[in-house]
Amino acid sequence: MNNLKQCISDFFAIRKHRIYTIILTIVILLSIIALIFIGISRKRYDYPIIKEKMVSATIQYLNKNKEKKPDDENPSTIIEANNLISEGFLKDFSKLSKDTNCQGQINVIYNNGTLRYEPILNCDNYETKILKDVILNKEKIINKDSDGLYFINNTYVFKGDYVNNYVTFANQLWRLFKITDDEKLYLVLADTVNKKNSAVIFDDRYNEEAQGNKGKSDLETSRMYETLMNAYNNDFDSYKAYLQWYDVCKNPRSENDTNLTGAIECFTTISMPISLMAVYDYLNASRDNLCMELYTTYPGCKNYNYLSKTTENWWLINGTNENSYKVYYVDKNGSINLSYANLKKNLRYVIALPGSVEYKQGKGTKDDPYEINTYNIISKK
Repeated sequence: MNNLKQCISDFFAIRKHRIYTIILTIVILLSIIALIFIGISRKRYDYPIIKEKMVSATIQYLNKNKEKKPDDENPSTIIEANNLISEGFLKDFSKLSKDTNCQGQINVIYNNGTLRYEPILNCDNYETKILKDVILNKEKIINKDSDGLYFINNTYVFKGDYVNNYVTFANQLWRLFKITDDEKLYLVLADTVNKKNSAVIFDDRYNEEAQGNKGKSDLETSRMYETLMNAYNNDFDSYKAYLQWYDVCKNPRSENDTNLTGAIECFTTISMPISLMAVYDYLNASRDNLCMELYTTYPGCKNYNYLSKTTENWWLINGTNENSYKVYYVDKNGSINLSYANLKKNLRYVIALPGSVEYKQGKGTKDDPYEINTYNIISKK
């Protein structure tokens, strides 16, 4: 009998122990879940992610307040981050950032049917940087006889063989060749377009002066105009908010001209979002002294010129005054020549970005090019 009582007692003792163990395990699991939940609710984000959240909140805000969206008549607006926070579109910065003090705003710019978002975030340990400012603060202005950044006719121009002006944009590598006084950044492809059948004619229409289908050198009426606009509407469709329409200097230039200010080429212009390089821009990239004094096709203009190194011949945008069916191009050796418009050459696109584009990282070298932050880029392909 005593043995039976002992067995029953041992049974309940073991069962009670198990119950306590189960209860303790549940308590521990619930505590872990609670800690995870608290950790998630108090998660802090890196600054780039916070800016992405600012942009997303702005898009939601403008979709709800459509009357505040920029348009043709009111091309820009500023959305304060505090307004987004107070109206529930964005969490307070104290819940997003590790910093104790952050301020922000979002500049929204209307650009030919698209909206560009430029978030500005400044915290105790972080400050939004603009690419133009980074470059101008880094580069020492050169006066002569050295590769680097020059200031000519109110324009910053890179000259020489070895300059750190590589930029990545739209998944391609570019060279920043000038910054104008209206704060546009002008980029040219680092090399020619690398696609199957990428060599194209400038134009192949019948030319009365040539008495044949040698084409016409005027950009506005050429096949090249169609080619460039097709590239804008297809290859760069997702980046239209960033591409600036600018005055393309299309005027013909004499083979004997020596003017490098752009006064000749820019005598007539056409507004476009993508183009090719004007002759004077190519010449200005050389720091050969004779290039500044001699005729347009002087071979020495390829000297000390970072733009001279390409894998294929490529079109420039200007024709010659001497006839209406020849167009300037740069050969693989870097020399400027003339060609019938109906012959094929490769392309080096030229685009203009707003001076307010945001610096992300990079030193401007080929291995570590400047990168910019782009927002709300949605591929339509």
